[in-house]
Amino acid sequence: MTVYKLDHLHIQQSKAHEADWKFIGIYSSREKTECAIRRLRTVKGFKDYPDVLTSDEVDEKSGFYIEEISIDNTNWQEGFSTYEYD
Repeated sequence: MTVYKLDHLHIQQSKAHEADWKFIGIYSSREKTECAIRRLRTVKGFKDYPDVLTSDEVDEKSGFYIEEISIDNTNWQEGFSTYEYD
């Protein structure tokens, strides 16, 4: 099963491209996700950055970002290392 995670990203130009991510919600269909975007595009702040971004644009632009997520699936299957910094 696939669900759709909706975030809104605002890149603050005055803070060296610092990103402000807002988690909007998780939806059961792409259609419901797009309906949420249509509603939010009329709301203060969101209406200033109404575009839906591709994964290539999230480091450069502000707007909505939809991520498709498969549930019951282990996405991280390898170990990890911890580094200590002086």
